[in-house]
Amino acid sequence: MFQRILIALFHVKGVKWATPNPMKLAEAKAACDPSIVRVGGLAEVWAPAFYAVGARGGAEEMSGTNVTEVKAALWDQSIDCPPTRPPSA
Repeated sequence: MFQRILIALFHVKGVKWATPNPMKLAEAKAACDPSIVRVGGLAEVWAPAFYAVGARGGAEEMSGTNVTEVKAALWDQSIDCPPTRPPSA
């Protein structure tokens, strides 16, 4: 299932995983292009479980900056996206 979705999105470079299910993350990682970076998108308490199944990266400072970081990376690549909402805006 995951592979079929991402084949249509050949330009995907990373995936923010924000579902509290590390085993589904492991399944998605195994089914897709290994060059796609997985980033833990939940609070820091999930970081060890996500890291154990292949996620690299995530939020610091109590998750207050992760959306801002991702959007800044998109803007750096001239990819349009809406601004962040408070409190990170």
